[in-house]
Order: sequence, then C-alpha cells, then structure tokens
Amino acid sequence: MKTTHINSVLPLHANASLRLASPSASPSASPFTSSSSVAHTVFSALSALFVLFALFAFCSPAVPFAAPVAHAASSTVTISNSDTDTSHQIAIQNALNSAGSGNTVTVKGTRELLSGRITLSIPAGVKLAWQANLSGEGGLAEVLNLMINNNGAFEMTSGSIRNTGDAPSGRAIYFAPGSKGTCTISGGTVSANDTDGTITNAGTTIITINGTAVVSGMDRAISSTGRVIIDGNASVTTSQSTVIYSSYSSSGDADPAVTISGGTVGQTAGIAVLAGSGNIIVSGGKVNGPIQTSGNITVSGGTVNASNNAIYAVGSASKVTVSGGVRCDNGRRRCYTDAQFLKHRRKRCRFRHWQGALRIIGVGNLLFRRCPN
Repeated sequence: MKTTHINSVLPLHANASLRLASPSASPSASPFTSSSSVAHTVFSALSALFVLFALFAFCSPAVPFAAPVAHAASSTVTISNSDTDTSHQIAIQNALNSAGSGNTVTVKGTRELLSGRITLSIPAGVKLAWQANLSGEGGLAEVLNLMINNNGAFEMTSGSIRNTGDAPSGRAIYFAPGSKGTCTISGGTVSANDTDGTITNAGTTIITINGTAVVSGMDRAISSTGRVIIDGNASVTTSQSTVIYSSYSSSGDADPAVTISGGTVGQTAGIAVLAGSGNIIVSGGKVNGPIQTSGNITVSGGTVNASNNAIYAVGSASKVTVSGGVRCDNGRRRCYTDAQFLKHRRKRCRFRHWQGALRIIGVGNLLFRRCPN
C-alpha cells in the first residue's frame, strides 16, 4: 500500500521538481533531490524573514508587547499648615491622577489657606474621600474648587470645609461648570457667610447631604443647577433668605430637583426650598420654611413649618399631591388642597384634616397655589 502511494504521485513531483530546478540541473536528477533543494530554499527564506521580524520587534520604538502602565492603588494624602499654598494641591492632584478607576484618594490633616483656593479635577471612576479640616479667608471665591469627571465622586465623612471671611465671604465648595458625578456629604461641617451659596454647583453633579452632616450659610446653603437630596439626620440651614435653591429642570415626577426624606432644612424666616421649574418631593424630615416651585410638589411625610404658604406651587400648570394623611396646626384656619382652592377661591372651603404622616404648621394658607390668570 505505501509503495503504491509513492509511485502514483511520483510523476507529479518529478514534473514540479523539473520546473523549479536551476537551468544547469541534469534532466536525469532525482526528483527527491530536487524537492529537497526546494525545501531547503523555502526554509532559508523563512529563516531570513524570522530574523528580520525579530530585529524589527527588538529595535522598534513602539513596543506593542509592553505591559500597560500600572495605576497606583488607593492612597492617602495628609495636608498641614507646614505646606505651601500649592504643594498640598499638587500632592492631592498627583494622587488622583495616579489612581485608577475604582480607587480612592483620602485626604486627612488640617490646613488654613493663606492666599489661594485648592482646585482639583477628579478623574472618571475615582473617589476623593475628604476627612480633613480646611479653611480659608481673605476674599477667596471658594475654599475648594472641584471638577468631577463622568462617574467620579467626592465624599466627605468627617472634617470641615469653611470659608471664614467676613460676609460675603465666598463659597466653601464650588463645582465647576461641566462637573458631573456625585457629591455625598455624610459627616463633618461645611460653612460660609456668602450670598451665593455655601455649596455651589454649576454642573450636573448630584449633591446628597445625609448622615450627620451640617451645612450652614448666610444665604443659599446649597445653590445648584443639578439635583439635591437631603436625608438621614443632616442639618442644612441659613441665617436668612433661601436655604436650598435648585434650577434643575425635572423631566418628570420621578426626576425631582430637590428630594427631602430626612434631616432638617431651613429656618422659619425665609424660603426653605426654591426649585425654579423643577419638582420637589418631601417624604420625611423637618422643613422650616415654605416650599416653592413653578413645577410640581409631592408631599407624603415629614413636617413643614412655615408662617404662610407652606406648600406653594406658583406655575400655571403646577400640581400639588399630598398623600399619607395631613395634620394642620394653624389655629382656626385650615389646609386647602390645590383643587379645593382653585374651585372655591372666594369661599376657601375647609379641607378636613386628620392625624397622618404629614404635619403642616403655621398660621396662614398652608397648602396654597397661586391662581392662574
């Protein structure tokens, strides 16, 4: 069987070897010898190509097989008053730039700024965990200026950030235009004596104040173009005027500009929450002052304490939804639902109240909407 197979293919190999042989080769040369010569030639060519490829790979400035640049793991930066005004900023930013996505840079220590703010850019996927005490005065626009990229995050669990200058002192924290991601303050103190906001957000960063955090200011403890969430036992207060202001435009009831589910917001002299055209949701906590927007207001729990117009929807298409029961503590006057007030503008028909999840305290028209023209 094996001999028959070789003989059957021999003429084809012979013809092929004759075509590939050099002109000086003898016509009677063995086909096996010629095939071996061809194989040797092919092997030599492949060997030369391999050598050239090896030289190219070794000498090429772009090394395609080099290992990727490794990012540092989570790290800690400690600031102190022995630093210069820029050294701490450089140290924190270098740590943020070296941290890969999913890692955390923690800042600890104490620093009083003498002449300049700290400006930082948080890369996408990186968390800046603030536990330091930072203060500044002397006309600083803000103490901490942040740009959060994509899903980066700023989290404060302890420490303080304070602008201690005379009023108007400037802001404590400022999120630059284009800032994204999240800001969560669950502990510590943020304060300023400014009229433009203790925390000012000019981007779409979602600001959450919860836990035991304290945010205080003279006017607008929080001023934001993004969403604001208050929860836990947080305290957000001002000494005058508006406490929380958001110009965020809601895309629906499930996309509120301001959400309050816990904590304490406001003071009785000014507006607790002013939301422009965005929606406001209150499901818990204590709100000291009116809630006002030209969007929609949904209240299902907590306490609203205001001298007048506690729940005030001023838009011609605004909707007020109160659920979970209402208790009104306002002497002889009563609460009015949105529909009842519009229907009985002159008679102001009383809204039967009962013990429930929501408590509205005051002396005026506590559940109120301006009538459209």
